[in-house]
Amino acid sequence: MLKNTPPFIERKSQFYSIGKINDPSNENYMETKTIEDPYFWLRDESRSNPQILDYLKEENKYFDNFLKGTEEQQNKIVEMLKSYIKEDNTTFPMPKGEGQFESNYYYYTKTYKGKGYQEVWRKDRLTDIDECILDCNLIADGKSYCDLTEVQFSYDNRYMYYGVNFNGDEWYDITIYDLVEKKNIEHNLPKVKNPVMMIRYSNNIYYVGYENTTERPYQIWRYDFITHEKRLIYQEDDIERNVYVLDDHQNIYVYSCSFNNDEYYYIPLDNYGNERGDITMLLSRDMNVKVDMYLWRDSWIIVSNKEDVKSHKLFIVSRDDPRIENWVKIDCQTKLPNTFLSKSDEYVNTSNNVDILSVICSHDWLCVHVKLEDITLTYVINCSDGILSNQWILLNNMNNDLETINIACGFHNCNKVWLSISSPLKPKSLYQVDNILNLTYGEPIENYLIHLYTKETPNYNADSYVFKRLYVESHDGEYVPVSVSYRKDVNEEAPVFLYGYGAYGLTIPAQNLYESRIWEDLGFIKAIVNVRGEAMRGEKWYLDGKMSNKMNSFKDFICVSEYFKNFEGKTRKLLAEGHSAGGLLMGGIYTMRPDLYDCVIAGVPFMDVIATMSDASLPLVSGEWNEWGNSNISKDYDVMIEYSPYDNLKENVDYPSILITSGLYDPRVQYWEPTKFMAKLRHCGLDKKNYKYFMKTNMDKGHFSNTDRYEELKEIAVEIVFGLCVLNYHI
Repeated sequence: MLKNTPPFIERKSQFYSIGKINDPSNENYMETKTIEDPYFWLRDESRSNPQILDYLKEENKYFDNFLKGTEEQQNKIVEMLKSYIKEDNTTFPMPKGEGQFESNYYYYTKTYKGKGYQEVWRKDRLTDIDECILDCNLIADGKSYCDLTEVQFSYDNRYMYYGVNFNGDEWYDITIYDLVEKKNIEHNLPKVKNPVMMIRYSNNIYYVGYENTTERPYQIWRYDFITHEKRLIYQEDDIERNVYVLDDHQNIYVYSCSFNNDEYYYIPLDNYGNERGDITMLLSRDMNVKVDMYLWRDSWIIVSNKEDVKSHKLFIVSRDDPRIENWVKIDCQTKLPNTFLSKSDEYVNTSNNVDILSVICSHDWLCVHVKLEDITLTYVINCSDGILSNQWILLNNMNNDLETINIACGFHNCNKVWLSISSPLKPKSLYQVDNILNLTYGEPIENYLIHLYTKETPNYNADSYVFKRLYVESHDGEYVPVSVSYRKDVNEEAPVFLYGYGAYGLTIPAQNLYESRIWEDLGFIKAIVNVRGEAMRGEKWYLDGKMSNKMNSFKDFICVSEYFKNFEGKTRKLLAEGHSAGGLLMGGIYTMRPDLYDCVIAGVPFMDVIATMSDASLPLVSGEWNEWGNSNISKDYDVMIEYSPYDNLKENVDYPSILITSGLYDPRVQYWEPTKFMAKLRHCGLDKKNYKYFMKTNMDKGHFSNTDRYEELKEIAVEIVFGLCVLNYHI
């Protein structure tokens, strides 16, 4: 590996202000505070400053030079990753739209060896003809980046639509395709940020409108792609709220939300997808609760934190009078299975150690997905004469507490369901249950399963691996769940790969060994650390790692890292990795405990917390003040300044090796955040001889990795080889 001169970027004396400067009338804002930032000038929203672009290219060249001579290693890693997937693959056909399981059309995808993108196919069950209806490889041909939204279909299976983006800024051009006439439908839809919705038989498309600068979702529009008429359905003027549109083929739902509370409206539909009433409020934000609402018979089924802000439970209310004071908690006499955190004397719909995630409503039953640690428990509630049973039937086989069950396919007026069953050690399989009403409380689900499909997993033998869950005590006595995996023949002094995220209540699952075992096969111990800020231990675990409690996320990860540093009596090297909000986690632990880690990989990291969260003109910021805080407010600033990675770099500290990745067109974490961090790190750190700090900016993409599956493997291989080189680890 060649050692070359690290890139240099000049410091320029510049100041920015926070506090009342942005909103002098806001009584909550602190008096104006001026902050010196010698790298503030690296922010260029036009992304055209030649000095900045040249610097990013120099950083890329510097990193590429570091990895010169590792091409053979990179190719070996790519081949290992490819050996885990079936390159020629066909997914199991799934029904969509009218007819439900008796639909005329079933849809599936195909991939071919050597092709980076999938093809979308459908089977006409009347003619038994299979047809390729979309070849994503043709759309991506000649493009350095190509991101397609999920392909969607109208309820009558006539129209297909999808969005395409070619630079990673997440603005998508929509295509509507007539599958009968075999032609694109001309339209004047604007670019959208998230998938639009096509409803039933009608020509209506409902989509979200975004503010131009902040990219906040604030409007719901209806568009008729035959008449080209547009109508504004709803507009949200509160800059701290976002709006989305949902449907259940009986109603259109307008959903206005913040991180603290939700507001719901609905518009009833007729059998053809046409509106048959005005927009009506279901739930006001003044109730100050988080909710998901599902129409069932003459009632609304509600998942909400109404009774306890730290836990979501299941309620029911009459469709005619859904006021919150009329909500009734659904009775449950079923106890939770025993785990480390939950005990058998706790009931599913009352325990604070679990969260109700979602509900599927059919006429004669409800399916309830429940989060218990990182396991999804699936319960069925049968209904007799309109009365819901209080004996919830657990589908999971708790002899294997790693197993997760989800309903992969189910419909409103049908008692047949398809179940998806998987675990970290077993490939995902699909099963059919002919009549879910036949299930009996306490009887094993295996008695009713009809096997449909198991995902092929090349080059995998479950007997070669160990998987276990640990609970490591954190700084305040709480226990942090950690999913640990390694090969049975692992070296006694093997290094540890730690991965974390820690925000938005998103739980990083125990990754499936059969799909993601590269670190194990390289001889590492892999540990997925579910710090507070995620929801591994329910809503409380999330709330205890956000806003004023954010420091818990970093302290949890550090405590787990200390545990593994001397795991089972051996001093081990530590490599830590996280992306996006997980990149913030990496930046925090990097600046707080530079002595602890041998290498850190921070993907598209949120590094400049104070400056970003004070500026409501930037995308996402105002909508996330209830996740991170608003640094214009003194009490929020006091918390943020403790962990903001950019603000906590100190001079003459021997920081460990780090690789930071970035996307020039990233709308979620602006490119200048990792860029400023790297520039300041070069100024502060003691890396004058060791050449330990690196940044790789993709100059033509955004937040996410390459969408071509083979190019994505190359990106992963580069990061892995970097870690191996830093640790002086040979394969």
